[in-house]
Amino acid sequence: MNTSDKNYRSFVGEKGRTITSSEWVNPVNPSNFDDIFKCSHCENFGADGITIDGNNAQEDAFDAVRGSEYFLRNCTVLGSSTIKGSIDGWLYEDNIVTAPIVLGQFDNYWTPFTLPTRAGVIRRTHSPFGPVKVVLWDAEAPVVEGCEVNTTKIPWIVWFPYFCWRYVAIRTWDRPKLS
Repeated sequence: MNTSDKNYRSFVGEKGRTITSSEWVNPVNPSNFDDIFKCSHCENFGADGITIDGNNAQEDAFDAVRGSEYFLRNCTVLGSSTIKGSIDGWLYEDNIVTAPIVLGQFDNYWTPFTLPTRAGVIRRTHSPFGPVKVVLWDAEAPVVEGCEVNTTKIPWIVWFPYFCWRYVAIRTWDRPKLS
């Protein structure tokens, strides 16, 4: 089973870098991609002053997994955002978002001993549809400053068994069959 994503732009292991409009162009057809702006194992990395058009993307407009100190500033995010994988430190500041920010969702590297996604801040970030929607899985609630947020917390009794099932399932899908 092939579980790899087809992402528009992937940033892996970036450190101390900011993506700006001079180096960002949205895809013509976001529906051809899983994630539009995908980040993995980055530190002090993010974007400032861009629009991430993930409308009709198969998964997320913005997806960050593992790493620390991610940020989106002065951005418009058209589509959902996912911040997961035990990320330690993230910031959404002065943004417009059109879909939920999902925190601590399952990722393929999760184990029962993984720390939660944590140390997040949502500052002066708004949605044209009302309060910014935040969904908490294996994550600490973010600090909220200068904006209205509606938080839904998935109970531990729901997400933990589901994560454990996924943890086992992804490790057995590609196992060779014994004849």
